[in-house]
Amino acid sequence: MFCRRARCVDLATRLARSPLSALWTNWPRNCGSIRSICGCATNPRSVRCPVCRSAAATWWAACARAHAGSAGPNGICGLAGRREGDLLVGTGMAAVSFLTLALPSTATITAEKDGTYTVSIGASDIGTGARTALVSIAADAMRVKPEKIHIRIADSDFGNAWAASGSLGQASWSWAVTSAAKKLREQLATRPPLPVTVTADTTAETSAMPHKERQSHSAIFAEVIVDPATGEVGVRRLLGMFGIGRVVNPLTARSQAIGGMIMGLSLALHEESVRDPHSGRHINADFAGYHISAHADVPDIEADFVPDHEPDIASGIKGVGELGTCGTAAAIANAVWHATGRRHRTLPIRLDRVLEDRVPQ
Repeated sequence: MFCRRARCVDLATRLARSPLSALWTNWPRNCGSIRSICGCATNPRSVRCPVCRSAAATWWAACARAHAGSAGPNGICGLAGRREGDLLVGTGMAAVSFLTLALPSTATITAEKDGTYTVSIGASDIGTGARTALVSIAADAMRVKPEKIHIRIADSDFGNAWAASGSLGQASWSWAVTSAAKKLREQLATRPPLPVTVTADTTAETSAMPHKERQSHSAIFAEVIVDPATGEVGVRRLLGMFGIGRVVNPLTARSQAIGGMIMGLSLALHEESVRDPHSGRHINADFAGYHISAHADVPDIEADFVPDHEPDIASGIKGVGELGTCGTAAAIANAVWHATGRRHRTLPIRLDRVLEDRVPQ
């Protein structure tokens, strides 16, 4: 992912285009008529909307106007990097498409005598806010307030459910919950004695989905500073715009996107596994040797979402998980290249690697 996104900027430069302009021109306008690598038709959504919204943001427009420096590699809008005293400043971007779909899951909902509803699903919350989102989905599907929903997760007795991986969990689980809610509402319409329990398995429904490729999208923009004397690289600002289908909970979704961008920053500048060439063991198998982003490394980060409903998935949800991470490292590397004129193809972009590339003084 990093290599492809970095090479896209190289291609734009060879074509004498800004990365933003090249992406905007060459991205298919009607993805529904395009065949993917696997031979499937693609969904009609594209990355053009997140990129357009990002580029038009006042925050980045002001940043681009400031880059009227000397000749050098193209930045986001085709402008050269600039100097601020002894520091070099550059901007970079990367756009990402990430495969999304829904996989079979099982959910059970019980209408209790006290007017509440117990939702049971074998989902897992690894800190992404899945529990909170599932409460909102269930409440919306049952047409009640969230306070009426009791959620139970992370138990294999609840039936099969997709794992919290591949940015597929929420889309898969929400489909099962909404299907169970529909069945329960139909039963409750006959006024049966409570409690009433229904179970929904989405195996048949997910298997019947139209055979085409579906993707979520992001556009990541970065501004960096480089000290040519020390080789130090710092990230000043990050902006991420995401097309992830229906946003169930804007607060938790934004936190997940920002968390992913911080992981991408850590990948770009800090994280590196060093192995002993003889034993194959990790030499730096602790946080003294394996560096990660600390609070002081995390810049001003903004994340927002664009409308991108997915019609083929019952809840309209697409995944947010990896999107924040995938493009951030490439955006930062492109910004470093914009500032210094030197392309880094190995991560992390360490101080010694910057110095060895002879950053211009």
